[in-house]
Amino acid sequence: MQQQAIQQFLDTQFDGFQVEVDVSRERADIIRNRAPLNVISMG
Repeated sequence: MQQQAIQQFLDTQFDGFQVEVDVSRERADIIRNRAPLNVISMG
């Protein structure tokens, strides 16, 4: 993808989650916005 297409995609209002990108740390996070679906358990 081209940089402009990526930025346009990330500026989209997603339904139930958001995406945060930290280019300097080469990290991207997907954050769920709907409780209780935003809880992840590992067991």
